[in-house]
Amino acid sequence: QAIFGSRGLLRPGLRASFAMAVSWSCRRRRAARDVGPRAPFASIAAAAAAATAAYCAGGLAAALPMPPFPGNQIKTGEEKAIIPKEAPIFRSIEVPRKGRYLNEDMPAWYGKHPSPTKQEDEPMEIPGGVRQETKREAMLRMQLKKGLTPTAEEFDRTIQVFAQRARQQVRYLAVQRREFIRRAKRWAAEMIVQKLSPSRTSLQLILLGCAGAGDVEGAMYWFGWMQRNGRQVGRLEFDAVIGAHGTDGRPGGASSWLKRMASSGLMPDARSYAGLVEAWGLVGNRQKMLEVMLEYRKAEEAGQLGKLLDPRDEAMPYLALAKSYVKTGDAPRSIAVLKHLQVKNIPMTTEAHRLRLEAHLRTSPQRRSMKEIERALYDVIATRPPKGPIFNDRLANMVMGVLGSNRYKEILEELCTSRGELVPEEAPGDAAMAQFRRAQIAAAMKERNPGVGLLQRRWEDSKFFRKRIAMKKGPKMGQTSTGYRVLRENKRMPEWMTIPKPEVFG
Repeated sequence: QAIFGSRGLLRPGLRASFAMAVSWSCRRRRAARDVGPRAPFASIAAAAAAATAAYCAGGLAAALPMPPFPGNQIKTGEEKAIIPKEAPIFRSIEVPRKGRYLNEDMPAWYGKHPSPTKQEDEPMEIPGGVRQETKREAMLRMQLKKGLTPTAEEFDRTIQVFAQRARQQVRYLAVQRREFIRRAKRWAAEMIVQKLSPSRTSLQLILLGCAGAGDVEGAMYWFGWMQRNGRQVGRLEFDAVIGAHGTDGRPGGASSWLKRMASSGLMPDARSYAGLVEAWGLVGNRQKMLEVMLEYRKAEEAGQLGKLLDPRDEAMPYLALAKSYVKTGDAPRSIAVLKHLQVKNIPMTTEAHRLRLEAHLRTSPQRRSMKEIERALYDVIATRPPKGPIFNDRLANMVMGVLGSNRYKEILEELCTSRGELVPEEAPGDAAMAQFRRAQIAAAMKERNPGVGLLQRRWEDSKFFRKRIAMKKGPKMGQTSTGYRVLRENKRMPEWMTIPKPEVFG
C-alpha cells in the first residue's frame, strides 16, 4: 500500500528509482557477460525490490552504487564518479600548416569556394606602343570621315613611313615590324579603294618591308597585284619575295621563286641567293647552305649573275652564311667566312663588323681575345650610318660584360659617342616582352589553337580588300536571297536602306 498506492500504481517518487534500478541491473549483467542481451525478470524484480526498500529507508545512493566503467572516471578523493561521454557539437577541421597551404587565419572550405577569384586575361598589347595612331593617320582618317579624299602624296608618305620602319631590324622587334608592315599594306589598300594608285616607290618599299618582316603572303599578293595592273616587275621585286621566304624560313618557296625569276628572263643576283641561304640556315640544314653557296660561286665564275642593284649586296650571301654560324656559337667558321670578304676586296658593311664582334664575344673565355673585341667594336662604330642605332641592347650588354663597364665607357668617349646613340632607347624591356608572350600563350590555350594556321596561307590582304569594297556598296538591287528587288520611278527607298554602312578607314 505504501509503495503502489490504492490504485496499484507506483507512486511518482518511486518511478525514477525503479527505472534507474532496472537500467543498472541490465548494464551490469551485460558487462559481466553472465547472461545474454536481455536480463531475466527475476533480476529486474530483485533490483526493483532493493530500490523500493532504499527509497523507504531514504538512502537510494547507498543502496545502489553505480557500476565502475573504465575510461569515464574522475577521481574525487577516494571515490570514483562516472561521467558519461557526449558527442561533440562542432565538427573538428584540420587546419593546414602555416606557410605551406593556407594561413591559419583563413577558413578551410568544404567543396567549392563561395567567392572564387576570377582569373583575368592579360591584355594582348604589342610592347612599345606601336599600335597608337600617328598624326598622319589621324589626319587621313579625319579627311575621309568628312567625305574628302586625301591626295596621293599624303597616302604615299604614310605608306613609306610604315614600310621603312618594317625594315629596321635593329631598332624594332619582329612583332613590331610585322605591325608596321600590316599598317603600310592597309593604307595602300585604302588608297586603291579611294580610286588612287600607289607610286612605284611605295610598292617597292612594301615588298622590301614584307621581306624584312617575313610576310610571305603579303609579298606574294602585292607582287601579283603589280602584275595584274600592268606595273613593271623587275629584279628588286623578285628579290623581295625571295627574301620574304628566307626571313620566314621557307627554303622550298625561295627556291621555286628563284627558278621563276630565271624563267622570266631575269638572272638572279647575290641578294637572290642570300635569301635562299638564309632560309636553309633558319631550317638548320648546313649542307644545303653550302650547296647553295657553291652554286652561287659557279654562277659568279660563269658570269650568270645579274647586275647588282647596290655594290654592298655582293656580301649578302656570305653574311647570311656567317650569321648562321654566329647564332650557333661557331666563331672560327664565322670569322673564316668574314675574312673571305677581305680577300675578295668586298666592301665591309656595318652588318659584317657587327657579326664579327658578336662572333668574338661568343668565343669561349679561354680563347677570347680582348684586343680583337676592341678592334671589332671600333670598326662597328666607325662604319655606322649618320643616324640610327647599330646594335640592340642585348649585344651592348654582352660587350659591356666582357670588356667591363669602365673600358666600354672609355672607348665610347674616345669615339665621341654615347650608349644612347648606339642602342635604341624606345626598345621595350624584358618585362613587357615576357607579358606579351604570356598573353599569347594564354590566348592560344583559351582558343585551343592547334597551330595548323602557321602552315596554311591566310591571304589577309585579299580578305581586307573584299571587306572594304563590301562596306562601300549601297543597297543591293535585282536578284536577292528573298526575291527580286526593283526600285520604282519617283519612289524613295526605305529609310533602313539609305543608312550608310560604317567604314573603318585604313
